[in-house]
Amino acid sequence: MKLFGKPDFSDNSRGRPRNLDEAEEKAVIAYIMWLERAGFPCNQQLIKAAANDLRASRTPPAALVGDGWYRRFLRDNPQLQKKKLVRAFDRDRAGFEAGDISDLEQFYADLGMVVEERDIEASQMFNADECGIRIGALRKRLKVIIMKMFNTKHEVVTFSNRESSMMLRCANAAGCE
Repeated sequence: MKLFGKPDFSDNSRGRPRNLDEAEEKAVIAYIMWLERAGFPCNQQLIKAAANDLRASRTPPAALVGDGWYRRFLRDNPQLQKKKLVRAFDRDRAGFEAGDISDLEQFYADLGMVVEERDIEASQMFNADECGIRIGALRKRLKVIIMKMFNTKHEVVTFSNRESSMMLRCANAAGCE
């Protein structure tokens, strides 16, 4: 595949030998694409780790990629681009937060009426909450590597529609857990 008239893999045999052969380099690119489609774009550490894992699987194992490898990898693969992205985006939550405050006021008015009608005490009211956990996830913008696509808004998908570890907590209105 060519992008902007450049081949997607540089087969430049001059100079020092390449750290990854063509199949290994294509495997790293496929890994980047797979993670991006899943909503988890790669950063420099993940890409270098993937390359080092491929080099370690050789017989005999090869040394780690050098400091300049990442920069050359991006230069040799113009279908990839650096992007300072990405805030977590939860479509369901964004829709809720865009709603009117009157919906929330009505909910609590209805709840108050039910509590009064049924004579529910604070020790009988419970709130349970869950929170998805992804170790190492940050709430700030990240530098990631993505596939070059025009007119595409890139985003990291949050945990509401993913498998993840969950924390659960439950407490009643009287303060007992």
